[in-house]
Amino acid sequence: MAERIIYLTKEELEKCREFSEKSALQQQKIEYGESKTKPRSKAEIAHDNLIGKIAEVAFSKMMKEDRNIDIDLDFEYYPRGKWDSQDAEYNGWKIDVKGTRIGRWMLIEWNKLAFRQKDDELSHLYVMFSVDWKDGDPTPSGKVVYRGFATLARLSKEFPKKARSENEIARDNLIGKIAEVAFSKMMKENYGIDVPLDFNYYPRGQWDNQDAEINGWRIDVKGTRSGGRWMLIEWNKLNFRQRDNNLSHLFVMFTVDWDRNSDQPTGKVSYRGAVSLAKLKDGIPTTVVLRKGSILPGTKTHLQADNFGIQFKDLYKHLNHLVEYLRAAPPPSSLTDHFRNPYTGETTLEILGSTAVKEESVTAKADLEKQESRVVKLFAWIKSLFQ
Repeated sequence: MAERIIYLTKEELEKCREFSEKSALQQQKIEYGESKTKPRSKAEIAHDNLIGKIAEVAFSKMMKEDRNIDIDLDFEYYPRGKWDSQDAEYNGWKIDVKGTRIGRWMLIEWNKLAFRQKDDELSHLYVMFSVDWKDGDPTPSGKVVYRGFATLARLSKEFPKKARSENEIARDNLIGKIAEVAFSKMMKENYGIDVPLDFNYYPRGQWDNQDAEINGWRIDVKGTRSGGRWMLIEWNKLNFRQRDNNLSHLFVMFTVDWDRNSDQPTGKVSYRGAVSLAKLKDGIPTTVVLRKGSILPGTKTHLQADNFGIQFKDLYKHLNHLVEYLRAAPPPSSLTDHFRNPYTGETTLEILGSTAVKEESVTAKADLEKQESRVVKLFAWIKSLFQ
């Protein structure tokens, strides 16, 4: 297939430039949900916005010239961390148009995917253009090259990994449940605290209400086979619980002694420590962000999910002090209310507030439809009286 080249006029380039400079003034200095990103200059933001907007204009021209399809363009300004509804839409297909000055890769940000997914606004198609801009030239030439596209279905494939067998899943479940039983026994034998256990079955992606609860403190009990050195707390579980307003306040860790020859537990379980929800964020020296596909430090294990990781040596060890603290008072609401979602950076209060607004909108729409239906029926009845 011949290379598809689109040329923008000087007027179109000027409109893109004006947009990029004005929108840069309204954008935040760092990506939302991140705290370690070096702030970009407004000139750099404007540069990237210009490339992106040129790609959108090129896509619109290409569709009109080649297919006689009108694609409306959005020149509104949005703060950084917020996006327009879609770059383009045709026949129900939501389209994200990407642009780059140089390079051979289409990059699609996870935080943008998370943002759009939360608002049920995921793009179905991602279209790529390269913008001709010679080094040393103050502005792009106007030449844009179409590079291809990718569908959302292609992006949704998980990091390549061998599917876990039923035996492996059963083993991991066994380790986790042994840790829960050990925690329950430890609380009863040492502190006289009854911790009921949940032996119900849940489908994958759904979790029990909590592993344990003491004086209002919701506790997530973690377990790993002997030899492990990390407590891993999955982002997707935090995300799931946060949106249900059911975040754990405390995470406790155990290692389960395992006979590698028989591939069975020995019955010995060791308490390794605990960590508070307050420690699961950027800026905590002992908390490490471990992304999906990366290697767990000190091992050869590729991680199959995004996690917060805390080494055993950095967990809180003083069990007596911990139990006294749990008994002294219920957890402060601020602990969960102000927890920031690892994907989006939103607090629990912000997420729940957004959900409440959506629910109110859906309810109002349903009420309006019912009211309109009654009015239609009323007019039909009145009309029948005169026929």
